[in-house]
Amino acid sequence: MTHEVFVPCDYGGKLEGLPFSAADRAYLRRVLEVQAVFYLHQGNLDVLGELLASLRYLRDHDLAVYREGLRALLFGQQPSGAFGDYERLRPRSGELLEVQLYLHTTSVALDVLPLAFDGPP
Repeated sequence: MTHEVFVPCDYGGKLEGLPFSAADRAYLRRVLEVQAVFYLHQGNLDVLGELLASLRYLRDHDLAVYREGLRALLFGQQPSGAFGDYERLRPRSGELLEVQLYLHTTSVALDVLPLAFDGPP
């Protein structure tokens, strides 16, 4: 679902003149909100970050889950600077864990957070 929003919004590069009808926007708002609540409660910062980005691109950042999700992202940053917690998977992945999981989650967080605090209104 997130990539259905990312592509027309040029991954945040095109936030004016959104190509969705009012009915599509209402549908996306509801579905993204429900999914964000689910992944917030699961503690899945990777998917949550993508959902927050989608909500922001669509200007649906007034939702409570958006604020709660940003808080989870901020508190989910590791001392290394990476976002997420995948250490339970390290025995299986070893040093590839950084590339397999931490890299994407960190990339998503670094897309969402600047938009949330410094992006356009």
